[in-house]
Amino acid sequence: MDLIEQIGAFLGLVAFVGLAVVVLLYFQQARDVRRLREWAGRAPERAAEVAEEAAAAAAREAGIEPPEEEEAGRAASWRDRVSSRLRPPTGASGRAPQFRYLAAIAAAIALVAVVVVTGAFGLVGGNNGGSDDGGKPPPKGEVEVAVLNGTGVGGAPGVPGLADAVAKDVKRAGYKLGPVGDAGSSFVDSVVMYAPKDEASARRVSADLRKPLGKTDLLKMSSDIKPLAKDAPVAVVIGTEDSEL
Repeated sequence: MDLIEQIGAFLGLVAFVGLAVVVLLYFQQARDVRRLREWAGRAPERAAEVAEEAAAAAAREAGIEPPEEEEAGRAASWRDRVSSRLRPPTGASGRAPQFRYLAAIAAAIALVAVVVVTGAFGLVGGNNGGSDDGGKPPPKGEVEVAVLNGTGVGGAPGVPGLADAVAKDVKRAGYKLGPVGDAGSSFVDSVVMYAPKDEASARRVSADLRKPLGKTDLLKMSSDIKPLAKDAPVAVVIGTEDSEL
């Protein structure tokens, strides 16, 4: 399970790096396209300037005097009006607003990727009670652990003294001891059950009890165990495989 989580976190990091590269390339391409459009948009003006220079050169060769300053001003004003009508403003063409929308979408995707990746590594979120995604658990002395004997068969009590023996290990590990008794049902393997948002605490309890119980599975606390554990967020249920502790 830990290996799968590590692989998932690594893949999330790789995906984030790839997304960052794609966003960078997108902005680079958008900038180049904008420059190209601006350069192409000035083509009529450059053509008019070339034509005007050619006409002026031809007029000078023919000995024709240039127009008066007032007439030249009117001609220039007329050319400006024509150019402005032939080439709509940037906002009217929709290119600039579209670029801003796409940039906002790319930034939102990058933000979501950051949250997902940092959450996978446990860098954000979590609380004092632990969390289902393996957040930081509270101090051991604040975690109450119930110990229940699940070695009984057919409604009969479990192996005498078994829950008390494991309870000593729980206290020795530094946890606050909760209810100690029978589970009321039979379990083959020992398990560590946890209340919602307390998986991190249960994971640490399982690790601390590995010596007496071996590797134990983590399960969400079932409806029949919850009333026996009372307010304890973690319950250790001893199975028949560990009946000879």
